[in-house]
Amino acid sequence: MSLDELVQDLPEIQKVAIRTAVMQQAAKSPHGYRYTTDWIMVCLLLRLTSPKCYRTLSDMKVVPLPSASRLVQLLRGLPCEYGLNKFALESIKVHMTGKPDHHTYGTVIIDEVKLRETTEYNRASCKFDRFVNYGGNATADTNKLADHALVIMFNPMFESWVQPIASYATKGAAPGWVLAKIVLNAVLELNDHGAKVVAAISDGAGNNKSMWTHLGISGKLTDAQCKIAHPCIDGAFLHLMCDVPHIIKCVRNHMMKHKYGQIGEHQANYQHYERLFEAEKKAHIKVVPKLTEYHVKPQRLQTMNVRLATQLFSRSVAIGLKVYRQLKVPGFADSTGTEQFTLLINYLFDILNTKVPPAGIRKGSPKIQFLKDFLEMMNRTEPNRNVKLFASAQTVESIRVTLMSVLSIIDFLHSKGVNYILTASLNQDPLERFFGLVRSFGGDEDHPTVTKFSQIFRLLSLYTPVKTAVKGNCETGSDRVLLSAFESLGAKRQDALRQKSVQKEHVWKKLMSIPFTELYATDDHGCNSPAPETTALYYLAGYVAFKLNKNTRCENCKKEALGSQDSLPPEAVLVIERAFVTGSLVFPSNKLFTCISSVEHTIRQVCKGETFGDLFWDVLDALIKKGTNIVGCPEHAEKFTAELIHFYLVTRMHFFARLKCRQENDSAVRAQRERKKAKLV
Repeated sequence: MSLDELVQDLPEIQKVAIRTAVMQQAAKSPHGYRYTTDWIMVCLLLRLTSPKCYRTLSDMKVVPLPSASRLVQLLRGLPCEYGLNKFALESIKVHMTGKPDHHTYGTVIIDEVKLRETTEYNRASCKFDRFVNYGGNATADTNKLADHALVIMFNPMFESWVQPIASYATKGAAPGWVLAKIVLNAVLELNDHGAKVVAAISDGAGNNKSMWTHLGISGKLTDAQCKIAHPCIDGAFLHLMCDVPHIIKCVRNHMMKHKYGQIGEHQANYQHYERLFEAEKKAHIKVVPKLTEYHVKPQRLQTMNVRLATQLFSRSVAIGLKVYRQLKVPGFADSTGTEQFTLLINYLFDILNTKVPPAGIRKGSPKIQFLKDFLEMMNRTEPNRNVKLFASAQTVESIRVTLMSVLSIIDFLHSKGVNYILTASLNQDPLERFFGLVRSFGGDEDHPTVTKFSQIFRLLSLYTPVKTAVKGNCETGSDRVLLSAFESLGAKRQDALRQKSVQKEHVWKKLMSIPFTELYATDDHGCNSPAPETTALYYLAGYVAFKLNKNTRCENCKKEALGSQDSLPPEAVLVIERAFVTGSLVFPSNKLFTCISSVEHTIRQVCKGETFGDLFWDVLDALIKKGTNIVGCPEHAEKFTAELIHFYLVTRMHFFARLKCRQENDSAVRAQRERKKAKLV
């Protein structure tokens, strides 16, 4: 069997590594081997990421690596040049040749990344690097050190790749008139290379709004304009729009600052989110498990976290508000407006962030009408001086321009015969991920220098499988050492399996020692859980019934675990509200819910102390003394109930561990804040 046949199922980067090792071994001289271009790219990225790691791998001869001096020579051959990347544009042209017309449509994304201010003498050019450079689009102040890099990326709407096409060194944010020239230049160059740009996407920063103004774009209610005549295509338009995740983040920050806001008839009060968190934070079983303090009270850089903002305006939070209101918990009686506002923002974000074809926007889709209704609702609310808007004036203008652009792009693409549009291609997530890769190559520093950024940018523009190269597994080296390690690990694995088997028998013995009774009234177990926790417990009991029924063959046991939907208890409100989920949870029977409630009450009693290392065993011992009701058919009842208790206990132990981690993390954060305050006094 040939080498190619042996490695054909391996990832591409591992194939390159193995072929390189074999070819170097076959070379007549260890210094005469010529490395392939693919392997040189991997080595350059590794060397840029961590010089120390590169030296260690080279000294240990883990993989065949070029000498550090050779890589330094290659890096010097990557000039610190800014402007359009001609190689990337030529690659786009080759790829677009022969493609259907709609496959050539795409967007350009504009954003900046922070760099370190440093100065270095370039022996090749006899000049100092690290200064502002707009790539010929504007006259730059050459005496200013650059501290940001402006990157332009092309994102085709109907392809699975993205391509950075230009980078520029700037001091702070580039002026709006410079950005306007750079964007138009990029659109012209892409059109010359077979790519048609339908939109330019940026965040809501002031310099980007200045760019809009220079291009004739306005978000004012009385003079709204979202597009300009396309500089290359007759009858077409170039749309300008703001990154949707950035908009959602700005809405959350505005609501957090001003505490309330309104759109249409929906008035939201931010205090409802805070009350929901306060009601949930001490609960063992939560109605909204993902809600944390970071969602409702973000600190410093957390206010820039898009995930925290989108999770706050999620359907789960809206359901939590509704459940607490229906259960008449104090502080939630007037939360209807906040619930409706949350659902509104959640649906808006879902429409503007569709990623899979079934969710794509097709002709006549109700999603199009929702966008029009939202825009009309916002336009109707803004002139009312007696109403506090849900977002700042600048954010409202960004939303207006973005929604108008999205609707116009959808109509344009539908007219070109496109079946559906995935709106996730109309945000700047690809560029944010690219910046994450750049920062990961900065080594110990999150922010690379200007020259290092230029080198990384050129390499990433040429080399695609970056994640595989950097984060892939490498299990090569000395056979003798690895054999010894594998033998040791094999012995430990056998010991672990034996210990696991013994422990499983011990757990099962204890479970079967619990006294099961046929009748066990719900009110007799003394569970004093608040009403919201009871609904969450009922929801969790449905999850237990769902999991057990998947692994149980006895139909009678399944019937014992499942409840009827004809007469539902008040605790079922959370399961009812979450019925929108496909394949959602089933309703547990009264017997199963009573058993789960009994076990939960036992857990609450046992975990009142400070120590919890043996909580699992302590709960089992308490259940052996107390007992609980039985669930299942007469033939399998004891085994079925034991499996039920074991599954619920293991699940609750995970919940308990996560609760403790959050509490400890919150305490550490508070202590850090107090230390900072003490230093300022």
